[in-house]
Amino acid sequence: MKKLIFVLISLLISFRSLSGFEPLFDARIDYGTGDEPYSICAADLDGDTDIDLIVANAISNNISILKNNGDGTYEAAISYAAGSMPVSVFAADLDGDSDIDIAVSNASSDDVSILKNNGDGTFQAAVDYEVGGNPLSVFAADLDGDSDIDLAIANGVSDNVSVLKNNGDGTYQTAVNYGAGDGPWSVFVADLDGDTDLDLAVANGFSNNVSILPNNGDGTYQAAVDYGTGSTPVSVFVADLDGDTDFDLAVANGFSNNVSILKNYGDGTFQTAVNYGVADRPHSIIAANLDGDTDLDLAVVNSSSDNVSILMNNGEGTYQTAVNYGAGSGSLSVFAADLDGDMDIDLAVANVFSNNVSILKNNGDGTYQTAVNYGAGSGSRSVFAADLDGDMDIDLAIANAYSNNVSILKNNGDGTYQTAVNYEAGLAPWTVFTADLDGDFDLDLAVANEGSNNVSILLNAGDGTFQAAVNYGVGDLPLSIFAADLDGDADLDLAVANEFSDNVSILKNNGDGTYQAAANYAVGDMPRSVFAADLDEDFDLDLAVANFGPDNVSILMNNGDGTYKSAEDYAAGNGPNEVFAADLDGDTDLDLAVANYYSNNISILLNNGDGTYQIAVNYGAGDGPESVVAADLDGDTDLDLAVANGDPDNISILFNLSNNIGFLCGDANNDGLVNVSDAIWIVNYIFIGGPEPDPFIAGEVNCDGSVNVSDVIWIANYIFIGGNDPCDFDGDGIPDC
Repeated sequence: MKKLIFVLISLLISFRSLSGFEPLFDARIDYGTGDEPYSICAADLDGDTDIDLIVANAISNNISILKNNGDGTYEAAISYAAGSMPVSVFAADLDGDSDIDIAVSNASSDDVSILKNNGDGTFQAAVDYEVGGNPLSVFAADLDGDSDIDLAIANGVSDNVSVLKNNGDGTYQTAVNYGAGDGPWSVFVADLDGDTDLDLAVANGFSNNVSILPNNGDGTYQAAVDYGTGSTPVSVFVADLDGDTDFDLAVANGFSNNVSILKNYGDGTFQTAVNYGVADRPHSIIAANLDGDTDLDLAVVNSSSDNVSILMNNGEGTYQTAVNYGAGSGSLSVFAADLDGDMDIDLAVANVFSNNVSILKNNGDGTYQTAVNYGAGSGSRSVFAADLDGDMDIDLAIANAYSNNVSILKNNGDGTYQTAVNYEAGLAPWTVFTADLDGDFDLDLAVANEGSNNVSILLNAGDGTFQAAVNYGVGDLPLSIFAADLDGDADLDLAVANEFSDNVSILKNNGDGTYQAAANYAVGDMPRSVFAADLDEDFDLDLAVANFGPDNVSILMNNGDGTYKSAEDYAAGNGPNEVFAADLDGDTDLDLAVANYYSNNISILLNNGDGTYQIAVNYGAGDGPESVVAADLDGDTDLDLAVANGDPDNISILFNLSNNIGFLCGDANNDGLVNVSDAIWIVNYIFIGGPEPDPFIAGEVNCDGSVNVSDVIWIANYIFIGGNDPCDFDGDGIPDC
């Protein structure tokens, strides 16, 4: 049982941090792999200058190799046997022949598999090297300074770290095990003592400490020196917390409900941990300048206690006592914005169990007012923000599936809200949309009712109160509603996606907010989302529909009068849940982004310019992506993607890289140089929520399509052992990405 626990937590902590998204419009198309793919790595395996894929499959005990055809599509996977339960894969030139080999840690067979490249992206049979018990992660670096790549492995059950030195040809000496604490969960390699060789830091989940193993300069290690932390440290993070240019440690302790800070004396020894209490079961930690004083404060989201802990930095790496701010019950979503117009960042949290929204207002100095919870109806499913009463502030409309009504919360003008006023809708209202449906310049409500198979129209009286609902029949199980001028007569019609009847209902507006009988158009099986936009550039609004059952998107072209042609279907990922139309590639036509719930990715379908679409290219997101929106998130004039992931309750950001030009590859902090400060910058970004690389693409130095710990290793090798230049994957002196 201990092994299983280690594997699961290691996957959550280690491998999620290494997963990322491919560069936009230059990434893989999803293909089958083995069973339970847990780790993916990208590299040029066959020497043709494009990027292939390596996947570790934990249940089928193999790795999958997917070769790139040169255009971002991939050949069928070829599998190579590894050990039992491979959970981590690392790609590097292990034998010095200028191609990329593979190292795989196998959690159940207690070994590491080395697969040498034949030079063409095919691989020799795995050679296994015994390591300690339950190896959970493998980290490759030049540990002994001889210019080849050695291995460090954290072993969760045998309570040690295995170091395997390279013989120079990709074969390895017998593992030398160095004791760590009880239950090493992760290993991090960095120069902790400033002597230019690479030391080890290990987080030990069961002995409640961090082990530091200094390098003797030749890849052998001194006995571990353990530094106490809180209970069950789940990961160790390295950053300069006190501004003295050496590496300190920040440790999140899952069971003792605190954060440990260990300051570096400058020589790789550490001061006694100072623990700062947070709330129950800290789930995630972010660092940001919350109080405007230029140092890094900490914000910790606590999943069991339903609150947020704020720890202010005193400026020298000590932290003030955590201040906890309550949220509602079952907090699943958070939105950060200046809600009260005072130029600081407030928090809004959606609470699924308490059926309300918590608003936490920043006082301007990084402290927050007590959360104010505003009751809505029962089973709140959808929220829409708009100025409903014409007083220039933003009110809220909430669809409540269990109480069969819509809640209206009026803004007092300062970001506080009046008590909800509820208006009856149909049965199980699922989605609410606000728009001026009757042409009187105020915002009315359109509600899709899943249970009664109709749409409720609630006209605004002009002051944010609403008339009784008028219901219009649609198809079976309407889940999504979109208001737009579909027939070109200057009023707003409705398009509704009906999941059980497999069609879209079009309700034309009579010009006064009343509607004609629905006309239904067949689409794919289980349509979940509808979006109206001019897809073929003929000045009328077409429809894009995400079909959950057959894994595709239906396109219905407008005849110019609000009637539609038969649907044309385009394949997407597995379980399309929502579709969004926007110009993603800058060619002025509208492309599609589709959130795929089961395949955990986003499908991008580029428009050919006439409303027909290219084959989907899929980009990884979190688990269970339910919703996607396109916007310019990084200010570079192209459209990025924000994805809401249902299962891990987080948000994935996928940056569009098409406009990132004029930067120095590797210069993550944008100071005009590539040095160790850039590696530190990326480490802080990955592990403690520090600022992202500026621009983001500057941190992507190994051409694998994401910014993660492998980029830190690349920069370290470049600086300390003369490795390839940043972005020069093949070592020819010419940037490759």
